[in-house]
Amino acid sequence: MGAHRLVHAALALALVATGCDGDSGSAAPDARDVGSPASSPTPTTDSSPTPAASPTLAPGDPCPPSNEPALPDDAGCVSVVEGDLDGDGRADRLFVFALVDGDGHARAWRARAEVGGETVAGPHFHRKAHTPHAIAAVDADGDGADEVFVKVSDHLYHSGASHIVGVLKLHDGALVQVVERGHGPMNADVGGVTRFGEGVECADGARGPELRVLRTEAANDAYTRWDWSRKVYRWHGASLVYVETRRGTLKTDGYNDPDRYRFYRLECRGVVYPELG
Repeated sequence: MGAHRLVHAALALALVATGCDGDSGSAAPDARDVGSPASSPTPTTDSSPTPAASPTLAPGDPCPPSNEPALPDDAGCVSVVEGDLDGDGRADRLFVFALVDGDGHARAWRARAEVGGETVAGPHFHRKAHTPHAIAAVDADGDGADEVFVKVSDHLYHSGASHIVGVLKLHDGALVQVVERGHGPMNADVGGVTRFGEGVECADGARGPELRVLRTEAANDAYTRWDWSRKVYRWHGASLVYVETRRGTLKTDGYNDPDRYRFYRLECRGVVYPELG
């Protein structure tokens, strides 16, 4: 498979730690100094995909029109990533876009891929979703073909917001959204507010690649103890199979201790989202 690559969006719009005394004796997620949510730069390497920039579309604003010939004439709010979706070593493209009305406002949201010169229709997103966009293509499950992380909407709180992130995958010739087996699409919140955070990470477990859904919540007003949970899923084709939930308590030096920041974002084989800096 070729190196992971990501094409900057035409306009990309809204689609973890050491020192724990866990209640089950389990180890906390590995600590890494991954920086502050407010100020730290995204790590970059020659081979790691970099998430596209995500300017905000204000409520009521029209979508910028598309000039992409592969999309319908009424497409707008287009984001596109490049990756090897079928594992043949050649670059493919995946688009997330809106179908817009005469005033440029989104009436529907779609995904579509170009794979080996063929167009593959993808899933529809809720028409009232808050500006879905493609994030990055990366081989999350280790099968030699890239999955695509997509922001499918936002989850708004009184004092902040999380991004709702899903995964698209080319499976048996169809572009589908990865599901949690026995449930619906595997959508996870990424972000949070002052007292709690939610994140997603890829990892290599003892029995193969895993996707882990993380959450942490402040256990005291000094922000020096954070209760955390980690739900572990194992990949199985276009499904994620639940394995276990681990819990513990993370001790930090305070609110800005970098050990807790992975609980506020997506990290997957070089991808860090949202972009920081």
